Amino acid sequence: MADYKLFISSAGTGSRLKAHTTYRNKGLLTLGLKPAVAHIIEKFNPEIPIVVAVGYKKDSLIEILSELYPSRDIKFVIVDNFDGPGSGLGYSMLQCKDQLQCPFIFVPNDTLIPDEDINLNPNQVGNWVGLKNNVYGDIDPSHYRCAETYDNEVIGILPKGLSTDNIYIGLCGIKDFKTFWAVMKSSEDAIIDGESFGLNGLQNKRAIFIDGWYDTGNLNRINTAFEKFSSKQHNILPKKDEAIWISDSKCIKYHKDPEFISDRLERLKFLPVENMPKIIKAGKFYFSYEYVEGELLSKSTDLENLSNLLDTMKKNFWDIAPSEFDASNILQEQFYRNKTTDRVELYLNRFDQTDSIQKINGKNVLKVSDILERFNWNEFYKGVAWGWFHGDLHGENIIIEPSGTFKLLDWRQNFGSTNYEYGDVYYDLAKLMHGFMVRHSMVSQNRFSISYLNTTTVNIDIENSLAFFQAQQFLTEWIDRNGYNLTRVMQIVALIFLNIAALHHYPYSKFLFFLGQQQLNEYFRDE
Repeated sequence: MADYKLFISSAGTGSRLKAHTTYRNKGLLTLGLKPAVAHIIEKFNPEIPIVVAVGYKKDSLIEILSELYPSRDIKFVIVDNFDGPGSGLGYSMLQCKDQLQCPFIFVPNDTLIPDEDINLNPNQVGNWVGLKNNVYGDIDPSHYRCAETYDNEVIGILPKGLSTDNIYIGLCGIKDFKTFWAVMKSSEDAIIDGESFGLNGLQNKRAIFIDGWYDTGNLNRINTAFEKFSSKQHNILPKKDEAIWISDSKCIKYHKDPEFISDRLERLKFLPVENMPKIIKAGKFYFSYEYVEGELLSKSTDLENLSNLLDTMKKNFWDIAPSEFDASNILQEQFYRNKTTDRVELYLNRFDQTDSIQKINGKNVLKVSDILERFNWNEFYKGVAWGWFHGDLHGENIIIEPSGTFKLLDWRQNFGSTNYEYGDVYYDLAKLMHGFMVRHSMVSQNRFSISYLNTTTVNIDIENSLAFFQAQQFLTEWIDRNGYNLTRVMQIVALIFLNIAALHHYPYSKFLFFLGQQQLNEYFRDE
């Protein structure tokens, strides 16, 4: 049994990261294949008991940590006031005081030290303060508290705005816990100042310098953490309201909306077992399934694999046509026109953009809103092909198992608000096509460009490979050979780019919007 505890503060709203934390606790920000707080927990010995202060989006945070670490001793302390008058880090810490009547290490949910191998046990080291030497000035000290030191001892932690070469990274060890809590209770200043107030009341504080520090709570430095923890095996693009995490031979699908999760599980009842992953467990905000070994289609350049996939989809999904089904235009109206209109509005509002571009890559274009308003939707709806469908069929969701069979991940939860079983086969074909046109690996490496020539003229581009160009050509030929309408496929591709623009990070979101506008003008315009 460990002789100290790990205390993680994760109650606040993460207001400095509003673009990332609107729908989730900052501790659930995705870094590589795991949430940020998981990287913190896994830094420490599994025998160490953990205390987590929770408040903002607490239910999903508690659920995910309980799923990730079912055998670890984790106690959650609910902070009753995390965002109102009288709230502050110090208040959250004091709410946890009864669980921390022993030496402990304090770490916020945005401080990561993955590469350090330093003894941090406060029983052995004593009171200590984690510092980053900033002698070269590569970090803006105005965002942090700095420390005065002498001979590897911390004299004091300064208020923000007073700079030294030593930045306090928010990580510390408390051996003299009784003195620490007495100081924290002695003044209301501790409510806002947090642990630094209590540290300044301790007599002896060792300075521990930590070079491998990553800050996920600062917009100016968060990209460094994203790059550090990025996965070379999986190109999972970040989304504001959902995530996929991989841990201990299982995958966890998270979403802010419990209905999204329950609908995904309901749809699974209508999909072929041999092509879908096995569900392990489900909660309100997540479900987990067995990790599938194999090769992602996105990393395969073998056209034989693509041919086998398409034949499998046709046999096991697309040829399963409904015998009795309400085939009115209502579902398509919801799924195509209304959803696209709503997503375009969401994109414009979320990123404070305007629908004003009139020329893309040298060609005159109509505004997105104008095309969507003028288009003959009723004629478009006549081209539907109802059948079983996956709903997010692109290379990052398709695994080729060693046996040659396919497992399909991250299926869509519905087609229309209440329809789980059937959807438009063309949507699957369009999803597959859009993945060949815009590869996740190119996006994660920022190998796309947006160049303004003036306020209404823009050029866009993205790198691609010969193999993926050949895949587009093969898919095009397969569509024609099997009697599908390529124009309808490409029309839906345009809608897909517009729909997902609102969900992805900036500036990739802008690239997607312009690409969708370009495709609309090519395939949607009624001359």
